[in-house]
Amino acid sequence: MRTIPNKQIGVGFITYKIMNAIKASMSIFIFFEFGENINSLIYMCSFTFFFTIFMIFFYDSTQVDFLLVEARKIIDRESKINWFKKILVMISIMTYDSFFVVIYYRDGSYQWNNIPTIKIYLLFISSIFITNLIGFIFLKQLF
Repeated sequence: MRTIPNKQIGVGFITYKIMNAIKASMSIFIFFEFGENINSLIYMCSFTFFFTIFMIFFYDSTQVDFLLVEARKIIDRESKINWFKKILVMISIMTYDSFFVVIYYRDGSYQWNNIPTIKIYLLFISSIFITNLIGFIFLKQLF
């Protein structure tokens, strides 16, 4: 495992946050553009799907663990975690960002292999739906 300079971690983290802000802004724009109906939720999910695929491709092409997710996977797999904590981690990751679902749950560390299995792909799709549904309900209640 190679060490990563702090500058790369900082630049990578800022890049991730900018991409996440673009994704959130576009989802809000889609919500207001298509109205408060199921069509806006479908468009939000499809935009999030393609943009997150782009983010995963970008993360894998740099081959730098600037979010320290790969390092966290190694720590979690080496330590003894009970099933309750695993479920809590899965729920928190799935409701936070679908990008982390793919990065955290794919097998191996530092392999940079996009979305390798059907299980990861289904978790990815369900996470996209859950996060967009939460955002849709929040925006609908807010406005």
